[in-house]
Amino acid sequence: MAPEIGNDRSHRFDQRGRWPLRIGTFAILANASWSSACSSEIGGTSGSTQHDATAGPTDAAKAPDTGTSSEIDVTTGDRFVPPLDDATVDLALADAPAMADVSGVDGSGDDVRSRDASSPDARTDASAGDASILLPGCDAAAWHARADESLDRLWSGFWNAGSRYFDAREPSSGSLTGYWTFAEAFDAMLDGVERTGGRKFFANVATLYAAQNARGWSNYFYDDESWMVLTLTRAYDLTGERAYLDQAVTLYRDIIAGWDATGVAPGGIWWNKGKGQKATASNGGPIISGARLTARTGDASHLAFARKVYDFWFMKMVNPTTYEVADHLSADGVVSWGRLTYNEGIMIGAAQALYLATGEATFLTHAHGLAHSLIASKAVMTSAGPVLTDGTNTSCTGDCPQWKGIGYRYLASLYRQDPRPEYRTVLEGCVQGAYALARTAATGFFANDWRGPPTTTASIEGQSSSATALNLFASMCGPYP
Repeated sequence: MAPEIGNDRSHRFDQRGRWPLRIGTFAILANASWSSACSSEIGGTSGSTQHDATAGPTDAAKAPDTGTSSEIDVTTGDRFVPPLDDATVDLALADAPAMADVSGVDGSGDDVRSRDASSPDARTDASAGDASILLPGCDAAAWHARADESLDRLWSGFWNAGSRYFDAREPSSGSLTGYWTFAEAFDAMLDGVERTGGRKFFANVATLYAAQNARGWSNYFYDDESWMVLTLTRAYDLTGERAYLDQAVTLYRDIIAGWDATGVAPGGIWWNKGKGQKATASNGGPIISGARLTARTGDASHLAFARKVYDFWFMKMVNPTTYEVADHLSADGVVSWGRLTYNEGIMIGAAQALYLATGEATFLTHAHGLAHSLIASKAVMTSAGPVLTDGTNTSCTGDCPQWKGIGYRYLASLYRQDPRPEYRTVLEGCVQGAYALARTAATGFFANDWRGPPTTTASIEGQSSSATALNLFASMCGPYP
């Protein structure tokens, strides 16, 4: 199967397997001196474009409710459960009921780990307590308010009360978003739940689970199922609702069945059930999920599978010198290279997850190499600082605006474990750019590209990526006020 062309799936290359639009890069690694005033009030005007998925009702059916209540859900009895810290849970004690998200993002700020990146002991919780230690000088109240607004607008602008699902665009085009972008928007809501300690957005968790449950969990694409597993596992961590974990495990078993053991060039998880190619998107996520599910269920086979996937994918698809990550592998074993923010991003998360699960320092070395590769190739300078980008508002449409949010998520996770200044430079630049250059002040919607300019329509991919970045950044500024 030839690599697919277009922005509606995850492989966008010309006939030579390269990204057709070459975007300038910014040499951040050599000089991380740029900084901006976290406390400065910034504005802008934004929105975005979006692909259509399934037919849905019009704007009139949308619910005005922002879902910010943290009250106990009367249908499930769910309650906010402060997540534990992965770094303090010994996998030998795998009968523990829950283990924290290895994203390392804890709204309480308790997940601050040792800066010693060379030793397994770096997994130990440094017990720094105050999240502001990660971003000194940051105006926590201002960034929490911006993060709240981003999720309020995601909910009020895109949630369709008639269809009980997210719309693809704002204003609505009559189409609903797809499965994996629903999972990413759900995950962004979970960032808000965790950041606020359950004081906001908590009631949305059960609503979103019920929405997908009504439509079904199985999907043709293994990478899409993988994003959903990551989201469901976090939902379990934050609520203690066992059904969420059980569904994550069921989906993960389906993903395991996607491993190619008999093909012409065996190894790796297929991108979809048509078995035409294997993608970084379908292999990186299951590594993270395998480590997390072993910690939560005590089933060591999940971690064993995660290691098998990582060993194959890193050997086959990662340049050992530059840490560039290839995008996909054809059925006959031909590697297609292409720089997308979520490829390096998901592999940063994969390497970090295995480091936290095993204590093997090699994985952490890989994570930092991948982070530097992401920054060197996909961060560009703007008037607000360096931002991650996969293209402009017009060239990066469909799934594309979602990718940088994933890259941001796992770079932020690594920064939480090892707060290196070059990572902060990019993490801060992204949110400053999104808020100052890509946001429409009148609506609170974000453009697809964090470089701007603002647009008159918004996509759920652009909104949820921006909400992810703002929520993760605010959680590192300091406790929720």
